[in-house]
Amino acid sequence: MLKNKVMKKQENNYAYIDGANLHKGIKELGWKLDYKRFRIWLSEKYGVVRAYIFIGLISKYKDLYTYLQESGFTLIFKEVVYDGSGKPKGNCDADLVKMKKPPMWTKPHKGLFRSDILNITE
Repeated sequence: MLKNKVMKKQENNYAYIDGANLHKGIKELGWKLDYKRFRIWLSEKYGVVRAYIFIGLISKYKDLYTYLQESGFTLIFKEVVYDGSGKPKGNCDADLVKMKKPPMWTKPHKGLFRSDILNITE
């Protein structure tokens, strides 16, 4: 006998993540983020089919970039700007706002992080 199964409608959501802000927030809380589990959670909880991380490209972090890609994230590399003391400074906010929305969006979506920047609506 076949059981009727209700299939969960996939919403085709996209996540746009400011990598520097995510890292800084997690670090300030004293936590360590398992990006593989985080990616699965985004998919299962919010139906995220594509998760973009905006991140500065610094050669010494190439292993991190490989890990993030293997975890299912699409990386958008940004030019790194350095402050007066030579410390890398991240600023992806404007790029996140300018990011074109995928054509399959049919309703407004709020970002999971930095909701002040990621309240992307048409």
